[in-house]
Amino acid sequence: MSVLSKWFSLLVSLAMSVSLCTAQQACTWAHVTAQKLMDSDLRYQLIERWGPVRFCDPYCAGPCNFVRARKDAEEAFTKIQQDEKTFRLIRVHLGLQRMPQASSDQKADIFGEYVKLVCGVTIEPHGEERKFTLKTADGFRIEGVVKKNGEIVVVDKELTALICPK
Repeated sequence: MSVLSKWFSLLVSLAMSVSLCTAQQACTWAHVTAQKLMDSDLRYQLIERWGPVRFCDPYCAGPCNFVRARKDAEEAFTKIQQDEKTFRLIRVHLGLQRMPQASSDQKADIFGEYVKLVCGVTIEPHGEERKFTLKTADGFRIEGVVKKNGEIVVVDKELTALICPK
Protein backbone atom coordinates (compact mmCIF):
# COMPACT_ATOMS: atom_id res chain seq x y z
CA MET A 1 0.00 0.00 0.00
CA SER A 2 1.43 3.39 -0.96
CA VAL A 3 1.98 6.18 1.54
CA LEU A 4 -0.78 8.18 -0.17
CA SER A 5 -3.21 5.25 0.16
CA LYS A 6 -2.34 4.86 3.86
CA TRP A 7 -2.99 8.56 4.49
CA PHE A 8 -6.25 8.41 2.56
CA SER A 9 -7.37 5.37 4.60
CA LEU A 10 -6.46 7.14 7.82
CA LEU A 11 -8.40 10.27 6.81
CA VAL A 12 -11.46 8.22 5.87
CA SER A 13 -11.38 6.36 9.19
CA LEU A 14 -10.91 9.65 11.05
CA ALA A 15 -13.86 11.21 9.26
CA MET A 16 -16.08 8.25 10.11
CA SER A 17 -15.26 8.28 13.83
CA VAL A 18 -17.87 10.09 15.92
CA SER A 19 -17.77 10.56 19.70
CA LEU A 20 -21.11 10.82 21.44
CA CYS A 21 -21.98 10.86 25.10
CA THR A 22 -24.43 8.21 26.22
CA ALA A 23 -27.68 8.84 28.05
CA GLN A 24 -26.32 6.64 30.84
CA GLN A 25 -23.68 9.31 31.41
CA ALA A 26 -26.30 12.07 31.64
CA CYS A 27 -24.64 13.91 28.77
CA THR A 28 -26.96 14.94 25.97
CA TRP A 29 -26.94 17.57 23.28
CA ALA A 30 -29.71 19.47 25.03
CA HIS A 31 -27.81 19.84 28.30
CA VAL A 32 -26.04 17.89 31.01
CA THR A 33 -28.16 16.45 33.78
CA ALA A 34 -26.47 16.33 37.16
CA GLN A 35 -26.83 13.03 38.93
CA LYS A 36 -24.68 10.85 41.14
CA LEU A 37 -21.60 10.00 39.11
CA MET A 38 -20.23 6.49 39.45
CA ASP A 39 -16.47 5.99 39.45
CA SER A 40 -15.54 9.69 39.62
CA ASP A 41 -12.20 8.79 41.20
CA LEU A 42 -11.49 6.30 38.39
CA ARG A 43 -12.43 8.91 35.80
CA TYR A 44 -9.83 11.29 37.25
CA GLN A 45 -7.27 8.49 37.41
CA LEU A 46 -7.77 7.73 33.70
CA ILE A 47 -7.61 11.42 32.75
CA GLU A 48 -4.43 11.87 34.78
CA ARG A 49 -2.86 8.83 33.13
CA TRP A 50 -3.56 9.87 29.51
CA GLY A 51 -3.79 13.63 29.78
CA PRO A 52 -6.66 15.94 28.92
CA VAL A 53 -9.70 14.43 27.26
CA ARG A 54 -11.55 15.62 24.16
CA PHE A 55 -15.29 15.34 23.92
CA CYS A 56 -18.24 16.92 22.21
CA ASP A 57 -19.23 19.63 24.64
CA PRO A 58 -23.02 20.06 24.56
CA TYR A 59 -22.53 23.77 25.27
CA CYS A 60 -20.18 24.31 22.34
CA ALA A 61 -21.57 22.01 19.63
CA GLY A 62 -21.92 25.02 17.34
CA PRO A 63 -21.35 28.44 18.79
CA CYS A 64 -20.67 28.14 22.51
CA ASN A 65 -23.73 28.80 24.64
CA PHE A 66 -22.19 30.29 27.77
CA VAL A 67 -25.53 31.67 28.99
CA ARG A 68 -27.16 28.21 28.97
CA ALA A 69 -24.05 26.63 30.51
CA ARG A 70 -24.08 29.22 33.33
CA LYS A 71 -27.81 28.64 33.92
CA ASP A 72 -27.34 24.85 33.97
CA ALA A 73 -24.37 25.26 36.32
CA GLU A 74 -26.54 27.16 38.79
CA GLU A 75 -29.32 24.56 38.56
CA ALA A 76 -26.96 21.56 38.75
CA PHE A 77 -24.77 22.84 41.58
CA THR A 78 -26.96 21.52 44.41
CA LYS A 79 -27.25 18.09 42.79
CA ILE A 80 -23.50 17.91 42.19
CA GLN A 81 -22.96 18.97 45.79
CA GLN A 82 -25.17 16.10 47.00
CA ASP A 83 -22.77 13.63 45.37
CA GLU A 84 -20.25 14.27 48.15
CA LYS A 85 -17.44 12.12 46.73
CA THR A 86 -17.54 13.65 43.24
CA PHE A 87 -18.00 17.16 44.63
CA ARG A 88 -14.98 16.74 46.93
CA LEU A 89 -12.82 15.36 44.10
CA ILE A 90 -13.78 18.24 41.79
CA ARG A 91 -13.03 20.82 44.48
CA VAL A 92 -9.64 19.25 45.18
CA HIS A 93 -8.85 19.14 41.47
CA LEU A 94 -9.80 22.81 41.07
CA GLY A 95 -8.05 23.89 44.29
CA LEU A 96 -11.33 24.91 45.92
CA GLN A 97 -11.07 22.86 49.12
CA ARG A 98 -11.69 25.92 51.31
CA MET A 99 -14.79 27.23 49.65
CA PRO A 100 -17.28 28.44 52.29
CA GLN A 101 -19.79 29.53 49.67
CA ALA A 102 -19.38 29.14 45.93
CA SER A 103 -19.48 32.18 43.70
CA SER A 104 -21.24 31.88 40.35
CA ASP A 105 -17.81 31.64 38.66
CA GLN A 106 -16.84 28.77 40.98
CA LYS A 107 -20.16 27.04 40.30
CA ALA A 108 -19.48 27.35 36.57
CA ASP A 109 -15.97 25.93 37.03
CA ILE A 110 -17.31 23.03 39.10
CA PHE A 111 -20.00 22.33 36.51
CA GLY A 112 -17.43 22.48 33.69
CA GLU A 113 -15.31 19.91 35.51
CA TYR A 114 -18.39 17.75 36.09
CA VAL A 115 -19.21 17.93 32.35
CA LYS A 116 -15.63 16.84 31.59
CA LEU A 117 -15.96 13.83 33.90
CA VAL A 118 -19.38 12.86 32.54
CA CYS A 119 -18.76 13.43 28.83
CA GLY A 120 -15.01 12.86 28.61
CA VAL A 121 -14.82 9.33 29.99
CA THR A 122 -17.25 6.46 29.47
CA ILE A 123 -17.21 3.76 32.13
CA GLU A 124 -19.50 0.75 32.07
CA PRO A 125 -19.69 -2.25 34.38
CA HIS A 126 -18.49 -5.46 32.78
CA GLY A 127 -18.91 -8.26 35.31
CA GLU A 128 -16.49 -7.54 38.13
CA GLU A 129 -14.48 -5.26 35.87
CA ARG A 130 -15.11 -1.83 34.36
CA LYS A 131 -14.81 -1.04 30.64
CA PHE A 132 -13.74 2.47 29.74
CA THR A 133 -13.38 4.66 26.68
CA LEU A 134 -11.87 8.11 26.38
CA LYS A 135 -10.46 10.35 23.69
CA THR A 136 -7.25 12.17 24.41
CA ALA A 137 -6.24 15.69 23.47
CA ASP A 138 -3.52 14.25 21.21
CA GLY A 139 -6.16 12.49 19.08
CA PHE A 140 -6.33 8.93 20.38
CA ARG A 141 -9.36 6.89 21.37
CA ILE A 142 -8.39 4.55 24.18
CA GLU A 143 -10.53 1.60 25.21
CA GLY A 144 -9.66 -0.60 28.11
CA VAL A 145 -10.62 -2.55 31.16
CA VAL A 146 -10.06 -1.88 34.83
CA LYS A 147 -9.66 -5.23 36.50
CA LYS A 148 -11.02 -6.05 39.94
CA ASN A 149 -7.54 -5.57 41.45
CA GLY A 150 -7.33 -2.04 39.95
CA GLU A 151 -5.00 -2.94 37.09
CA ILE A 152 -5.73 -0.87 33.98
CA VAL A 153 -5.38 -2.75 30.69
CA VAL A 154 -5.57 -1.00 27.31
CA VAL A 155 -7.53 -3.13 24.84
CA ASP A 156 -7.45 -0.72 21.88
CA LYS A 157 -5.72 2.57 21.12
CA GLU A 158 -6.15 4.26 17.78
CA LEU A 159 -5.82 7.67 16.22
CA THR A 160 -9.29 9.10 15.70
CA ALA A 161 -11.09 12.33 14.90
CA LEU A 162 -13.69 14.00 17.04
CA ILE A 163 -16.69 14.96 14.94
CA CYS A 164 -19.49 16.53 16.92
CA PRO A 165 -23.11 16.91 15.83
CA LYS A 166 -24.25 20.49 15.33
